[in-house]
Amino acid sequence: MIPAYAASLGLNGTFVEVGVATGTFMEIVLASWPHQYIGVDRWRHVRGYDDSANVDQEQQERRYSMCIDIAKKAGERASLLRLDSKTAAATFEDKSLDVVYIDAEHTFEAVLADIQAWGPKIRPGGLLCGHDYYNQPPFEVRRALAAIGGPCGITHEPAPSWWLHIG
Repeated sequence: MIPAYAASLGLNGTFVEVGVATGTFMEIVLASWPHQYIGVDRWRHVRGYDDSANVDQEQQERRYSMCIDIAKKAGERASLLRLDSKTAAATFEDKSLDVVYIDAEHTFEAVLADIQAWGPKIRPGGLLCGHDYYNQPPFEVRRALAAIGGPCGITHEPAPSWWLHIG
């Protein structure tokens, strides 16, 4: 699992999850990562994007409320940013984060944009990671990673996730 792997590398700073949805992975991270966690999601329906996570706005509001409740249980070490990925990335200084886990839009263009936005924010020795290592439209995560040289590793818990070591 990514949090345990990050800890084994001596990472103990901020873990950012981009694309929180219902907070399922956030709960897993908060249970195993005793450091700062920041969840980023716009919690907005996106027209024209075909993904089961892209629910109507009423459901998005319920999901956001669920995530607020999860974050509250973790106290000050957890916070949420209700922003799109690129806008949220711009709020962080370069080389200030230990782990960024991308699970937002999974189109080729969106994955590349997230990698470009978040990669510079990770400190040397940190991890850029993501979920849904598939190539089944609209999910084109494998193709996007192949375009930048591929992942360093892949795990299948809880679903195919990938990671890159940042030098």
